[in-house]
Amino acid sequence: MTDHKELVSALVDILEDNDADVRASAAQALAKIGRQAIDPLVSILKDKDKSAGLRANAAYILGQIGPQAREALPPLTKALKEGDKELRKRAAFAIANIVEETGGFNIPPGVFGPGGGFGGGVGRPVQGKVHDPGVVGPSNVKEKKPSDEKKPE
Repeated sequence: MTDHKELVSALVDILEDNDADVRASAAQALAKIGRQAIDPLVSILKDKDKSAGLRANAAYILGQIGPQAREALPPLTKALKEGDKELRKRAAFAIANIVEETGGFNIPPGVFGPGGGFGGGVGRPVQGKVHDPGVVGPSNVKEKKPSDEKKPE
């Protein structure tokens, strides 16, 4: 196995880049590296001194790695209780992708009240692919949206 330690470090450093394409490319590369990227990403996820955006991106990439990142399930579960919506969304996405590939999970009937399951189902696993939320921008940069641009008068 090739050692990608320096490469992982460089890619992690640009996960908060101002350019969305750079962040997305770094995330994709880290996901492809896989196993060697897991520990640094879990460290970021656990570090509450890091920005919520960076932690959300770490969660997202762990989800892209998939079942190899099973060891990240405990910190991802903790991230579900964080105040930042984007972090919670990406942690949920990651958990879904990590457990999906390993056969998913069944929710016993009655766990969530009458009818059980999510939304009154009967304990069936969630069907279909989870919506991919993508990477988030750095917390100190507001990305331009087409609606933000000034329209000519």
